[in-house]
Amino acid sequence: SLPFPSELEPHVLCLASPWMTPLPRPSLSLHPSQGVCLGDNVTLRCHVPYPAAWVRLYQYQYATYIKQKDNVQEMAEFSLAGIKQVDAVRYQCQYQGLEQPGTSEKSDPVELVVTGEGTGESRCPWAVPTGLCSISVTSLCSDHRYSPTWHFPQP
Repeated sequence: SLPFPSELEPHVLCLASPWMTPLPRPSLSLHPSQGVCLGDNVTLRCHVPYPAAWVRLYQYQYATYIKQKDNVQEMAEFSLAGIKQVDAVRYQCQYQGLEQPGTSEKSDPVELVVTGEGTGESRCPWAVPTGLCSISVTSLCSDHRYSPTWHFPQP
């Protein structure tokens, strides 16, 4: 004999069904990843593990999204044109499942640090001949902070 009345059994099974599993978090990356100066264009790519009804881009710790893409299969691209110092913040993305119900948690934040303001043809007059200028990309993963170091060739 079951310890519960038989009419409760379907409800218990329903609570354990896979459709109630939270959606995996997306991942966010910055492109280009080497050399961003004031006035440059940057693309943020949000990779989703499942097709999404929508993908939203947020500035870190703000509840309101700043951009949205609809009907995304694998990746949503968000372009930021003419980067200003005010754009040098942390970003996150989030998606709502298309076939899988629910909304994901936000991605780990990615920080865009912009340096330099050139003039004329060269936006980064101090840069090496390739036109690269300094960039710092910081990715915060859970409780760990990872800061890559960029090495530029000597002119």
